[in-house]
Amino acid sequence: MHAIDKLELSLDNSELTREEVLRKAWECVHEPIPKANLVSLWRFIEDHSSIISLVNYDATAGKFDANVRLDESRFSVYFQNIVE
Repeated sequence: MHAIDKLELSLDNSELTREEVLRKAWECVHEPIPKANLVSLWRFIEDHSSIISLVNYDATAGKFDANVRLDESRFSVYFQNIVE
């Protein structure tokens, strides 16, 4: 079963916590690029002035974290490229 199928099933499973669903989403992203050192999923805050990570995985450290914030004011070139 492909990771996207597993993710879809996970989203239908109301017994999973938010963190478990986000880890399933990470698996979906990581499967096609298994040698990636860092994999993360982000969302914009309401006014699009910042993005906040939902889940980050550092493969080198074998560690998950979340809630990293990048502000457009500090990373303007990055934001210009992701908003286009």
